[in-house]
Amino acid sequence: MLIQGPGLLVSLPPEELRGFSPPASLFQPSDLHGVALSPELRWALHAATQACLDARGRMILVARPEIFTHGMALAWLQDQLMGIGDHLALSDGTAVRPISCMRNHLFLYRRSRLHSAVAFERLIGWVPEVLDCLHSQVNSNLSARCGRRTLRPPTLSLQAGLLPDPQARIFAHRHHASLDVSVRRTLAVPAPLPRQTRQVTYVPLTESACHDVSFMRRVAAAIRAAAKRTGTTALVRMPSVGSTDDLEPRLHLALAALRGVRLNQAAKPGTLLFATDDPPVEFLAGGSKVEVLAHASYESWRYAPEYLAALTA
Repeated sequence: MLIQGPGLLVSLPPEELRGFSPPASLFQPSDLHGVALSPELRWALHAATQACLDARGRMILVARPEIFTHGMALAWLQDQLMGIGDHLALSDGTAVRPISCMRNHLFLYRRSRLHSAVAFERLIGWVPEVLDCLHSQVNSNLSARCGRRTLRPPTLSLQAGLLPDPQARIFAHRHHASLDVSVRRTLAVPAPLPRQTRQVTYVPLTESACHDVSFMRRVAAAIRAAAKRTGTTALVRMPSVGSTDDLEPRLHLALAALRGVRLNQAAKPGTLLFATDDPPVEFLAGGSKVEVLAHASYESWRYAPEYLAALTA
């Protein structure tokens, strides 16, 4: 259980708060109104808010948990929290900052981004014992070796309860020997799911997934299999890249990753499609069976359970 008391203390990574001056050491979620946060952090905060609503508890934010280590500072914090004993550390992977005398829960909310995934692997390589300070990990199943021990905090599930973007668009892949030309041709005209589609293999790519060669080989195999079966389509969600919403770099990364595992031939029309976001259920209506092939970094936690159930129905 994430919250065992009257509420939750949530710490935020400094990199996300550049340019923001908190009104106090502890502040309210409403103070972040208008602050430019990453979509992933917004989703994570939404999930934490939902958990507090379900537990009928308060949520307090802190930007610098590392200053509350001991003595008067820690005593002041405990006095201000008025019985809150759970600390949810929202980490971008660059640091994990537990607070002593609290139940610390780690949420690596940006595992889909390569920079964050690499940063956390580096951090755990240096100080694997940080996992020993955690009461739980949220929406992950990470572990590290520390001497003869394997450290793996218990996993908790936390859902933001959101729905996918209803404006998600789909594009049919148009192959060309030039990667850049293929990207431009594919994005020229949006396309619906082909008619008579009986099965959809859905692959929600992330930036981290695109750099996982083993996973991309599985994706390529699934696309080849779809091409051999009548009425089967592979639908690939473009990964997010940097802070831009421009579709060209997103599709470029996806196609480059597929070509990197030797999937560079033209496919039958309608066999390979690309989506700008996780598709609403309406995109998959009509009796199509959906098979999901997702990387461990896929942000499925951002969605409502009923959407995930419908997606895999």
